[in-house]
Amino acid sequence: MARFRLIGLGFVSAVVSVPLAFTSTILMNPLLGRLEATYGVELTGHSGPADWVFEMVFAVIAVALFLVLLLVTRRPSTARPRDRGANAPSDAA
Repeated sequence: MARFRLIGLGFVSAVVSVPLAFTSTILMNPLLGRLEATYGVELTGHSGPADWVFEMVFAVIAVALFLVLLLVTRRPSTARPRDRGANAPSDAA
């Protein structure tokens, strides 16, 4: 059952990350242009950001979203709290 949960969370994070990564990469285009001029690395092309930049942004967003979903949807522990034994101090005084 846990395997299906992880597969489902991975699928949801991948699907949701596509529009987020696309939008983020397009909004980063002015920054990418400045970085390209400064460092001489191909970050933007004639039609927008390079493919590897989109793929990197997608990977970062997908992993971050997967981890957030994993933490949000975790189940509480099934272990019972420790029973108060005879050695535990009593609250009544």
